Amino acid sequence: MVFGARMRTFLKPLRVFFHGLIALVVYLFVVTSMMGAAPLVHAVPPPSDGFVLTQWGAWTPQEAIRALDQAHAAGARHISVLVMLCQSSQGASDIHFCEAAPGQNFQETSQGKRLSALLPEFEARGLSLGLIPFPRAAGLSSRQWIWPKDPKSWFRNYGDLLVDLGGFAREAGATELVVGSELTRLFTLEKNWRAVIQRVRGVFSGHLTLSPFFLQYQRIRFWDALDSVGVSFYFPLSLRKRRGAKKSVDELERALRWHRGHLVPFAKKVGKPLTFVEVGYPATEVAAARPWDFQFEKRQLDLAQQARCFEAFRRVFSKEPLLRGFQIWGLSGQTVNPKAFEPLGKPAEIPVRKLLEERAGM
Repeated sequence: MVFGARMRTFLKPLRVFFHGLIALVVYLFVVTSMMGAAPLVHAVPPPSDGFVLTQWGAWTPQEAIRALDQAHAAGARHISVLVMLCQSSQGASDIHFCEAAPGQNFQETSQGKRLSALLPEFEARGLSLGLIPFPRAAGLSSRQWIWPKDPKSWFRNYGDLLVDLGGFAREAGATELVVGSELTRLFTLEKNWRAVIQRVRGVFSGHLTLSPFFLQYQRIRFWDALDSVGVSFYFPLSLRKRRGAKKSVDELERALRWHRGHLVPFAKKVGKPLTFVEVGYPATEVAAARPWDFQFEKRQLDLAQQARCFEAFRRVFSKEPLLRGFQIWGLSGQTVNPKAFEPLGKPAEIPVRKLLEERAGM
């Protein structure tokens, strides 16, 4: 008995030592495991929300300044600008900056000059800048179906344009660059996009994201190379056009919560925040069922339906911590069809202003 008591006294410090050693090993294992894990999705910067400046053709500085004033007054903090890219056909590889002479870099083009002249106006209003390359192919109604016969050449040319645009973005103080917008068929070529993203990283240190059509975002295989899960947010809130026009805000909210139910878990899975590169609802009776619809000549004006859709979006996403930013499609400063997407100056401006105010208070 005495011998056993002496042994227990002798061994007690050793047990304490070994318990401490085991605890240290477990701690180091957990820390090193976390170092290789996906980035923590709750480490999201303050929201940067606003509009996409959708001015087509040779927009004037006066139109752009009018648009910036409208956005700023509504509470926007960010504006993304479309950079138009052109190619001669669906299968061509000759993609280039629209309105550009051969060999011109972006800053020398008419687009680049107009945007450069506008930069002080961004700064004066405290608006951050994002850039969205927007390819268009002659004879093709949608950029989703661009499919070059020589993908290698197309990606080489496109990569050159993005590197040029990334350099401009850096010098302009832009905070965000979308590396691809709704190029549905081309987004299947993972290796090519990784190469483009790597090249852009070499000249631009700001936020990089992608804007796939809403049905495709879960099929993108290179989110790890980007800074957020981007999406063109045109999720339908109704399955039927006629029924959609009659849905209440509560019904639209339920549909949006269902979409949130697959967006947020996916973002957590890949360890990235969310960016809604485009959000929009036309002022027509199909706004809930077909929020991507541009066939204004076939539609009926429905300002109330547009406002209800934005109110439902506000209820669901104004306090979403994983949403780092969204851009509302349709800011122009130009005279536009009243059925078009622009919410400012319409009943939809009320929920949009409240949405931007609530997001600013996060």
